[in-house]
Amino acid sequence: MHQRGQVSQENIDKVNKIIKELGYKPNVYARNLALNKTFTFAVLLPQPKDLEYFKATVLGIEKAEEELHSFGVKVQYYFHNYSNSSFKTQAAKIMKDNVSAVVFAPLSEGSANEFTSTCDKSKLPYVLIDSNISEQKALTYIGQDAFQSGYLAAKLCDNKSTGKNILIVKIAEELESNSVLEQRIKGFRAYFSDKNPDVSIIETNIQNTTTQQLSKHINTNTLPTVRAVFVPNSRAHIVASHLQKNHLKVPLVGYDLIQKNISFLKSEYIDFLINQKPTEQGYKAVKSLYQALALKEDISPLLLMPLEIVVKENVDFSHS
Repeated sequence: MHQRGQVSQENIDKVNKIIKELGYKPNVYARNLALNKTFTFAVLLPQPKDLEYFKATVLGIEKAEEELHSFGVKVQYYFHNYSNSSFKTQAAKIMKDNVSAVVFAPLSEGSANEFTSTCDKSKLPYVLIDSNISEQKALTYIGQDAFQSGYLAAKLCDNKSTGKNILIVKIAEELESNSVLEQRIKGFRAYFSDKNPDVSIIETNIQNTTTQQLSKHINTNTLPTVRAVFVPNSRAHIVASHLQKNHLKVPLVGYDLIQKNISFLKSEYIDFLINQKPTEQGYKAVKSLYQALALKEDISPLLLMPLEIVVKENVDFSHS
């Protein structure tokens, strides 16, 4: 069974026959304990201190680590400040350390591709969460189908009100290629192309979220004529705050159950939130790595999270 090369083929065949007849499976957990084998999983994420979404991701990772601690699993965190330069710095530290595998959320396609290329060359396994990058050699991706979630967001906007114009407000720290945002917007546009091509989609990018910048990009005079507003990330609360200050009600769709979003959902300045379940993503990432590396089990290359629609009436029963 251990393939040590000191057993005759005749005896190997006999043992394999018995294994097959009895349906025997080795206790890999016990074997790892006996060998005192350890696994250090590097986690590369934005600093969760001021980002509630990634705080939830860390909670899921901590839960999985606690469950697997006695089986030799340890998690080591590498937090960046949500910039590509910081991401690259932390990624370089990972490559210098003796880790078994990596869990990370891509920040931009460019920096992610550079990191995964290095991992591939070093034969370091990795799992992607939150945002998928096409044509990667990840063990698995855990998160939503970004295109389909954007398609769903468009359907919610379309059913909520009437009017010709739809406003997409992309609020990001670094306004460069971000795969998940671009895929959501692509799915959003695809819906209207398929179902309601007469709708005009206006897209605006905001890097500075000061009141002055918001007023410049989100014209208060034109908002009442907008059919709906779509924010393709967790910053819907920034637009909702602007609407509230100006006493405007425009259908608004965004992402993630962070407290600011929940507050505006309850006050009806946000109409729908699509919940990505970051806690579950973090939990499944660590468990999947253990299954693949320690238990030698095959894992699906895609572990897609459900597209959960959260509204005022069910938000208290939804979990991240």
